[in-house]
Formats: sequence, structure tokens, C-alpha cells
Amino acid sequence: RHRILQNGRADAAIIEAYVEAERQAYEEIHKTMGLAGDDLIKYIWYDTLGGGGVSSTGSAGGDVQMMVGVDPAAYISEVRAS
Repeated sequence: RHRILQNGRADAAIIEAYVEAERQAYEEIHKTMGLAGDDLIKYIWYDTLGGGGVSSTGSAGGDVQMMVGVDPAAYISEVRAS
């Protein structure tokens, strides 16, 4: 039982450290870029989708593409070279 509690506390400490680092990073974005409200939430959302964050390795990895301002209901066909 002691080991389970110890592991739980360690996990909680790691989560708290990451959350605090993210909070500080986005606070800096808020200050330097002047983003607030919906604009800040959108920045955080797209940053997350793009693989950003304090634990990021600097590359999004995978094949992630975002199209801003496109109607999600629109049909988009990708042309591939033969």
C-alpha cells in the first residue's frame, strides 16, 4: 500500500510541474503577444495540435496538417503525384 501511495504522489508531483510550466509559458504568450480570451484559447489549442508544449521535442512528428479558416464540412481532395 505504501508503494502505491508513493507512486501516486510522484505522479501527482510530475503532473503539477508540467501544468505549472505550461501555465507560465502561456502567461508569457499572453503578455508578449497580447492574446487573451478566445484568441489565447485558440493559440493553446493550435499549439497543442501542432505538438507544442513544455515536453515537446520541437517537431510535430507524424503527418499533422491544420487548415485555418476552412469550413470543416468542405470536401478537400489531395492530389498525389503518380
